[in-house]
Amino acid sequence: MGEEAYKELCMKLLRNLLLLLTRYSNDTEIYSKRCYDLYNWLYHEIKPYKLPDNIVSSIFHRSKSLIQETPKHYICPYDLYNKADYKDEKIIELNIFGDNIVKIRDILKNRTPSYYCPCIIYVKNCVKNYKYLETNYCTGTNERTLGNEKFCDKLKKFITHYEYLTKEETIKSEIPSLSSNIDTYTKKCLLEENINQLISARNEGLGNFTSATASTVVGAMVGIPPFLALMYKVNITFIQIYE
Repeated sequence: MGEEAYKELCMKLLRNLLLLLTRYSNDTEIYSKRCYDLYNWLYHEIKPYKLPDNIVSSIFHRSKSLIQETPKHYICPYDLYNKADYKDEKIIELNIFGDNIVKIRDILKNRTPSYYCPCIIYVKNCVKNYKYLETNYCTGTNERTLGNEKFCDKLKKFITHYEYLTKEETIKSEIPSLSSNIDTYTKKCLLEENINQLISARNEGLGNFTSATASTVVGAMVGIPPFLALMYKVNITFIQIYE
């Protein structure tokens, strides 16, 4: 990583820290949640460079040192950024799923026009990713022998979040079961006549697709245009990160 790339990453992080402080420092609970979104972004941003921990730490602390007249305990702590939480990038999508579970439930429960089918497909994609991670990191001896205990504990939170959907009878019948083969799941949203809606949602991107609901800080974060589309290259980019 050259000096210019180092400076650019430092400035991106600085601006994102300031963005969170400006919008959420008055609500410590929400601010704490937003810090984890920052960690998701940070992991994705530094992944191509394969930077050692001391370099990442120095970038983070250098950015914080440039923020003047702000109590340091109000700034997202680097100590909570744990690279072991990101053994596989697919976990980030599940993190976002959990952080937006109420919004997802409301869309599915109310069958919100324009968002319902994209949401169904997004949920299916999350279930598929969960099953992949569980199979490859947390079954048999993988969890213990590969040192995946903490990662698997984090992955198990997806089950709790998913139960928030399945306890709603009107939703349960519409989404995949965690105990069934994901390839056997079929709903009208996945049929050919709905592909045009999916492609349209993908092409419009996160900002346009969610503009009717709320603004998104993740979309505004420096270097993420838009967040989900950039990170996962998935077909669904509807999910709203911030209130």
